[in-house]
Amino acid sequence: MGKQKKTRKYATMKRMLSLRDQRLKEKDRLKPKKKEKKVPSVLKEREVPQHASCLFFQYNTQLGPPYHILVDTNFVNFSFFSFFFKFLFIYDSHREREREREREAET
Repeated sequence: MGKQKKTRKYATMKRMLSLRDQRLKEKDRLKPKKKEKKVPSVLKEREVPQHASCLFFQYNTQLGPPYHILVDTNFVNFSFFSFFFKFLFIYDSHREREREREREAET
């Protein structure tokens, strides 16, 4: 089975309603007001509501089985990597010492 050829639409463009069109209501006939340009150098201010400090340890008690334990993931990552880098440093220093011994043995 062959592929059907689709006819292309030449010279198609979107039609716009003029402001004098009868289908438009009075409120829609008004030209939209232009927005003021915002100056990028001005800092944006926004109000962020302050949460009470007593809610710091409050959590959702409705959570199901895999979520019974609250874990500070930032602390876990920090402690793991600090622990990991200690061993990485020891491993690198040990490899460097072995390389020095091999160089001395060659000469």
